[in-house]
Amino acid sequence: MASGAAKLNGKVAGGLFIAVVLMVTPVFLRNGHSHISVAATSIDAGEADERLFVENGRPLAEAILMLEKRFRTVITYEDPPYVYRGDIADVTESTRRDLDKYPPGKAPRVFVPTGGRLEFVIVQRPDGPPDARDTLENLVSEYALTIPAARFRIGTSANAFHAIPISVRNPAGRLSSQTALLDAAITLPAKERNGVQAIRDFCAEVSRMTHTRVVDGTMPSQLAAYNHTYSFPRATNARVVLTQILKSFEGAPPLSWRLLYDPTMKMFVLNIHSVR
Repeated sequence: MASGAAKLNGKVAGGLFIAVVLMVTPVFLRNGHSHISVAATSIDAGEADERLFVENGRPLAEAILMLEKRFRTVITYEDPPYVYRGDIADVTESTRRDLDKYPPGKAPRVFVPTGGRLEFVIVQRPDGPPDARDTLENLVSEYALTIPAARFRIGTSANAFHAIPISVRNPAGRLSSQTALLDAAITLPAKERNGVQAIRDFCAEVSRMTHTRVVDGTMPSQLAAYNHTYSFPRATNARVVLTQILKSFEGAPPLSWRLLYDPTMKMFVLNIHSVR
C-alpha cells in the first residue's frame, strides 16, 4: 500500500454494517530510520467507543500523535532510556548503506526500540464528544498490559496533557522506577533569545543537570523569528520551563514535543511540532 493511503473494507455482521479503515503512515526519526505505523478503526451500531491500534517501535508515541490530531490538544510524549536488550532491535543490516566499507559483522551497530502492537479506544462521553483524559488513561493502561518495556502516567498542565515515563526495564529485564528526564530542576539566565536558541539552551541545561546528552531535533522553522527574554533564575521543573517557552511564541499555533531516546547514541532528541 502506498504511503499515506487508506483502504476501506466493509462487511455485514448480525445485520450491522461494520467499517474498517486501514491507514499506513511512515514515521521518520532524526537519525533517518523509519518505522511503519498501522492504525485501524472499527465502529458498529452496538459500540459506543472507537477502537484503534498502532504498531511500530514507539506505539505509545505514535498513538499520542493520532490523539493530538483527533482532539486538537497538546499531548506531549517522553521516552524512557531503553537499556534492556529485549526492548531494542538491531537494524544495522537493514538501515546502513555503507556495510561494504566494513568487514562482515564489524559495522557500527544501529539500534531502535522494539515496540509492538498497541490497541486502545477513543472513550465516548454518554452525552457529548469523546473524552481526551479518559482516552489517555485507557491508552497508558493498555500499554502497561501489552508492552513490557515501560510504564507511563498522564500528567496535566494548562490546556495540555503529558505522557511521562515512571518505570522502564533495567539491563536485567526487570521494571525499575524511572525519574523522567524532564522532572529535573533547571535554571536559565535572563537573556533575549529567538525560539530556536531558547530550545537549544534548554537542551544544554537539561544535559548539564542530568548528565545525559539531550539535543534539539526537528522544530518549526518559524521559531527563529520569535524573540523573547527568558528568565528562570530559580530551579524550576524542566517540563514547566519547556511548556512556558513554547507558550511564549505569540501568534504561533499550539506547540507540542516528543522527547525520544536514541539507543544507538544513548542520548535524547527533543522534537517540537505544531498541533493543528
